[in-house]
Amino acid sequence: MLKDGETYRLVYLRRNGRTLTIRGDEKYLAYTLKAKNDAVYEVLGNWYEPVANNWTFGFMEDFAIYDGKFWDYESLKFSGKNGNVVLKKGDKRITFKVSKLKDSLLSVQFADKVVKTYRLAGKALPAYQIADKSLFKDTHFQKVDTAYISGCLRNYTNNEPFQLAITMR
Repeated sequence: MLKDGETYRLVYLRRNGRTLTIRGDEKYLAYTLKAKNDAVYEVLGNWYEPVANNWTFGFMEDFAIYDGKFWDYESLKFSGKNGNVVLKKGDKRITFKVSKLKDSLLSVQFADKVVKTYRLAGKALPAYQIADKSLFKDTHFQKVDTAYISGCLRNYTNNEPFQLAITMR
């Protein structure tokens, strides 16, 4: 049963292998899982370190983002709530262990390092819990400059270039 405002709708969900079917209101929709490795759905999304509020990991269906760089999955395996991840970028490899503590809480341990806990980000990162003492040179926007933005638009179906505008308030 789904509620939309004051309206209720009865839908049926069924998973058959890699396909999820939704039936309701005389409509039928089928969605096929995109990832080649179903284990990615254990950690899918963006994860941030909650004390410093730093976005650290983005696990997508076909690639991961770590430390602001795109990586391929060499290996991603889960057994219950624990997993091992190997990411590759050219000749570089990074290996770490992950444990799902809750649906939105993940612990990560790189080889011989302290375990860190990360939270699953929603649509935006939460407000900083500690003061941001980063230096900022206020130019009063008197100078035109260039900014480079690196990231991904998940499930974006158009491969054409697009423009981005930033509005200052």
